[in-house]
Amino acid sequence: MKLRVLAGFLLLSTAFAQAPTSPFVPGAPTSVTAPALTPLAPSAATASTVPTVTPLLAAPRLGRDVPRATTRVVLDLPDDVTYTLTPTFGGLRIDLGGVRVTPQLARDLSPELQEWRYSPRANGATVLLTTPFPLGLDGGWRAIDVPPDGTLPRRLAVDL
Repeated sequence: MKLRVLAGFLLLSTAFAQAPTSPFVPGAPTSVTAPALTPLAPSAATASTVPTVTPLLAAPRLGRDVPRATTRVVLDLPDDVTYTLTPTFGGLRIDLGGVRVTPQLARDLSPELQEWRYSPRANGATVLLTTPFPLGLDGGWRAIDVPPDGTLPRRLAVDL
């Protein structure tokens, strides 16, 4: 019986000795070459830029001059905001560039101003000042661009 166990052991150890070698070699390879990496050329898509935040326009401030029967609408504007004023049959349209707004509306503000409305648009906003009377190119309204004075920002004042 001991002879059989010994013969089986020898047969088994001979089979392991003739087994094919593993394709995985233990230890680190002797010659490793790293691939050469070249940096990508900078482009508009890969350039790291800080995103600019478009300022949010606050609600206008209103004032009323009773003896003169005028209403003043004041918009606080950042320095780089552009605007165009367009008188219409129903009031004044102000197109702003470089600013964003949340849609807002206020009604029944004074005898000269029925409502003001903010509407967002691409790259800017539209402000509608609705009056009970049509505005002409040079009548019924006056606009004043007031520069910043150290305390208050740049302002657009519209008298109706």
